[in-house]
Amino acid sequence: MKLEVGRVARAHGLNGAVVVHFVTDRVAERTVPGAELWAGERRLEVLAAQIHQTDKWLVSFDGVTSREAADDLRGLL
Repeated sequence: MKLEVGRVARAHGLNGAVVVHFVTDRVAERTVPGAELWAGERRLEVLAAQIHQTDKWLVSFDGVTSREAADDLRGLL
């Protein structure tokens, strides 16, 4: 079973980072490097994450290395 922990809002920059709005109260567990998250049917491994503007996070995933690849994640849970 998969639980919704957030939504990808948009790409950020040119290197594949995305802005994520988390809805979980366990953000620290979900953003540690190596954590696995799912976007649709795609498994994503967190490489890095940092808080961005008080309520959003910038997250980089393994294999998402361009703005175009990040744009493909837009809107996914």
